[in-house]
Amino acid sequence: MQLITTEKVNNKKLSILMDVLLALMLGGACFYVFISMFGLKWPGSGIFSGGISGGLAGIWDKIADKLGSLDYVILPKYKASATSGGAPAYGTALTMILVFFSVISYFIIKSRTKLLMLLFAVPITILMLGYGVTPSLYAGALFAGAVIIVLAVMRIDGEIDPKYLAIPLAVFLVAGVVLTVADRTVSLKEPKELAAAADSVKASIDRMRYGSDPLPSGELGRISGKDLKAARGDIESVKEALGSTTGSLFGDTDSAADDIYDTGETSKTQNAGKGTALTVKMKTPDSYYLRGFIGGSYNKNKWSTLTNETFYGMRDTIFWLNRRDFDGLSQMSRAADLGESNSFGSSFGSESFGTDSGSSGITFDDDDEEDDYSGDDGSEDDSSDYSIGSDSEGDDSENDGNSVTFGTVGFIDSVYAEGEYDGAGSDDTDSNRLSIKVRGASRRFAFIPYEMRLRTASGNKARKSEMVLPKGTKNYGGSHLGTEGIRGKSSYSYNAAGNITGSWTDAVGKFYTAPSSEDKQSYFISESHYNVMQYDNYLDIPEKIKQLISSEIGSPGDLSEDHADYKDTIERISTYLSGSYIYSESFSKPAGKQDVVEKFIESKSGCDMHFATLATLMFRYFGIPARYVEGYLVTPSMIEGMEDNSEVNVTRQSSHAWTEIYIDGFGWVPFEATPEYKGIMPEANMAVGLQNVDYESTPPDMDDEEDDEFDEEEDDDDAKLGKKLLKIFLTLLIIAIIILLLYIAYKVGRAVMEEKRWQKAFEDKDPKKGIRALYQYALNHKWKLSDRAIATGLVASYSNAEMSESDRKMMRTEFDSAKEQAKKESAVEKEKARREKAEAKAAAKQERAEAKKEKAEAKAAAKQEKAEAKAAAKLEKAEAEKPSGDEK
Repeated sequence: MQLITTEKVNNKKLSILMDVLLALMLGGACFYVFISMFGLKWPGSGIFSGGISGGLAGIWDKIADKLGSLDYVILPKYKASATSGGAPAYGTALTMILVFFSVISYFIIKSRTKLLMLLFAVPITILMLGYGVTPSLYAGALFAGAVIIVLAVMRIDGEIDPKYLAIPLAVFLVAGVVLTVADRTVSLKEPKELAAAADSVKASIDRMRYGSDPLPSGELGRISGKDLKAARGDIESVKEALGSTTGSLFGDTDSAADDIYDTGETSKTQNAGKGTALTVKMKTPDSYYLRGFIGGSYNKNKWSTLTNETFYGMRDTIFWLNRRDFDGLSQMSRAADLGESNSFGSSFGSESFGTDSGSSGITFDDDDEEDDYSGDDGSEDDSSDYSIGSDSEGDDSENDGNSVTFGTVGFIDSVYAEGEYDGAGSDDTDSNRLSIKVRGASRRFAFIPYEMRLRTASGNKARKSEMVLPKGTKNYGGSHLGTEGIRGKSSYSYNAAGNITGSWTDAVGKFYTAPSSEDKQSYFISESHYNVMQYDNYLDIPEKIKQLISSEIGSPGDLSEDHADYKDTIERISTYLSGSYIYSESFSKPAGKQDVVEKFIESKSGCDMHFATLATLMFRYFGIPARYVEGYLVTPSMIEGMEDNSEVNVTRQSSHAWTEIYIDGFGWVPFEATPEYKGIMPEANMAVGLQNVDYESTPPDMDDEEDDEFDEEEDDDDAKLGKKLLKIFLTLLIIAIIILLLYIAYKVGRAVMEEKRWQKAFEDKDPKKGIRALYQYALNHKWKLSDRAIATGLVASYSNAEMSESDRKMMRTEFDSAKEQAKKESAVEKEKARREKAEAKAAAKQERAEAKKEKAEAKAAAKQEKAEAKAAAKLEKAEAEKPSGDEK
């Protein structure tokens, strides 16, 4: 009996050991996935290095950087405590997270509930699919193996002796530790074909998610002339819709070219592009380029925006620029205001937008109507406090004209989160209010004009975007506005100046010749930093295309000191494109490795996408930052005769591709590269203004005053760091405890309901079914029924014989008797086990006492033996020293 009890105790200990090993394995695998997803290292920085709050701050910063780089999720960052080497010391915090994962894993495994595995699987899946954060191959394999093993153990629980599982689990656990700690230099690279297929799938998903425009969002190789005509209509119907007053600049060349490929599809495209893309409500109707997709880099027949990692790398600089009342989205209107160009209104065909607040006198006729139109943008309040270059909403040191350096912010990074643009009902009489509803266009990007106006956020709120943005949008480095939400944003509103793009050269001239002021000096300091980012990111050209451009147009000249002259370059590119190329919609998709640009240069024919692409690359060739743009045109013809606060119906025929170039100090301006579109939009006079541009783009350094100000803010934020992170950790711990309590409540509730179902079955109106339930319940609990009860139960379960209520009464009596007997036996067994455990404990205590006694006796004997030996040695020495008889 003692052997049996000991074996049970040993098996129980092995079972507990197995659960602990499983928990360590699963928790460790989840921990490994976590650190590999966010680029953390453990125990490289020391298992117990750093404090908890500082370590959590360092981990949070790593997570924020990873999400920002991959999906441009902008989160606040905190200054983490650092080691002497400057690296965040988060070893202790990581160890605490490992323990947390392991404890949660233990409760999951102890419960033997497979669904609780979703506590780990769901967050990992969301991070992978929603944000592109993926673990390393090793971490993924380890996690998958751990999950499979845990699920297998749950399935075979109780069927296999734990001692057969303990050793394999220990081996797997050791292997996981080695994988986590060891440095691995071998990594697998994704095949190019697989990467291309993944990009194609993602693009298709985005089109289903956001909708699409007639133009392919930079994917030039995806669309043919036939596709373009089907989506937007042929060029003649487009020009008619946009109000072009000129015919083809080269006669009917396009029609002649297309006749070769005419397949009788003309009638099918007569109504193409006439569907509504946008409805634009304007306080004062005006013409605008509404830019959406911005192509920053060209490769393999495709324009792409700059990577999220690139935009995220700009976040600190852009944040501080915003605090100084500067943003690339509103740069043109800001520069024009600083030039005090009150006469622009007559030149641009709109109300004046200068700094004289009484020059326009434009107000909303009905604020409520504006709010209704804005849909889910929410309520909107006064934006009249916005004053370009004003210090009224910030400290004097922020806009004092002193030089500034925008380095990495240690205590908290810039946060671009959606902010409600509160311009409706404004008495900012210099601005035009635009409210846009997206009908048949893409919802991925917000369509905005070059003349957009943003104002600095007021108040001392949490550091989100310092420029107030339309609700549900996100500012990508002053380049463009992306939209948030699963399906993007379908309506938004913002303020804009009147049309400036039609006379931007005049605005440039007045801006550069306007008297110097504190605001203008501050603007130039801010722009110098933004300027550098444009030159860093928008000058790349594929080498082969650069060689083709060189052979077509000659050398760009010496660009070692500066870019080519604006006026000469614009005229040179315009002359080349209009004199050498014709507009055609007969192009096909590129075949094989054929490049769209190479094909366009060779054939000398194509559509606005091709003209804009080549022009963009040619401006870069001459050292001028340029971007490829797709968007919609609101032309003078479309707004002719419209009243204030009217809606403009912008059809898909208004979609267009053009080039924009960066003018030092002034910002991005549109360049019409396609001859067929010349004269549709107001065009700037190249003979004025540009000769006044004189610019040096070297960023100055930060002065001591502003440096001290930033340090003070850093200390304030760091003082609150520990409490914030501790609150986050405690919140997560409470959530975990609540989940476990809910699970316990679920298990208890389930047991109670199960018992009620059995009791109901016992009292079934059919005595036979009741007897069957009583018999089955007793068998499930392994109760010892009498032979008579067993026979009755078998009859009820397997025969067709009728059974009476007296049979059920007898079965219930035997059932209750067996239940009582089982309780007594259980009590006896427990008492026996208790006694055996007590006896074993007493025996073990006796053994320890005897062993202790034996040890003491052995020690005493050894001591006595040592004493006797010492005495004998002393006596022997004395005998040796005793003088002999002769000596006497």
